[in-house]
Amino acid sequence: MRGAKLVAAAAALLALAGCGHAPGSAFSVGDHAVSRSSVDQIVNAACGVQQQTKSARATQVWAFVNAMLTATVQNDYGDHVGASYSRSTLQSELSQYQGSVDALPAKDRAAVTSFLREQIRGSLIVQSVGTQVLADKGVSKPTTAEVTNAGDAAAQKWARQQGITIDPRYNAKDYEAGAGDSSISTPVSSYAKAAQKGSTKSSYLSQLPSTQLCG
Repeated sequence: MRGAKLVAAAAALLALAGCGHAPGSAFSVGDHAVSRSSVDQIVNAACGVQQQTKSARATQVWAFVNAMLTATVQNDYGDHVGASYSRSTLQSELSQYQGSVDALPAKDRAAVTSFLREQIRGSLIVQSVGTQVLADKGVSKPTTAEVTNAGDAAAQKWARQQGITIDPRYNAKDYEAGAGDSSISTPVSSYAKAAQKGSTKSSYLSQLPSTQLCG
């Protein structure tokens, strides 16, 4: 019954005004579309939505849409330019979440693991790209922030050239879910704000497996 309530709560929230830009698609980068069901599964795995108000639930949906969009941009750009990254670092970072993933219902584990992998891989790609961009400019000892900003800027520029669309039901503006005008209050939690700023690791990867940290 708990699973049914989670699905029902998700369906109720996502029945907001606005038609999708493509059937069943939450967002797309060029020809790469990510389904609303993919977003729903991750949010339902992370949040005890049956105890949330619509506005609290909305901030979490927006946060995960932004997280998944950011990772899609980073990973697709990395594939486009053939960016290199450490597979061993990816596996090492991913393994840190194994215990939390194992504690999830079996039906959610594969999706959550894939989500985490994409977040971590995207971050590693940004670091790789940013390092190369700055090296090409003669910057020999950049800070981590400089590397990240350079990598993100390159990925975002490419993605916008390909075309980014977000389903209107996610209250999108300027490539961000939750940034538009809506009767639903704008995100105020540090969790949601971090997602809108494109931080895809520190704030919500650590919180993802818990079912009680979203309210």
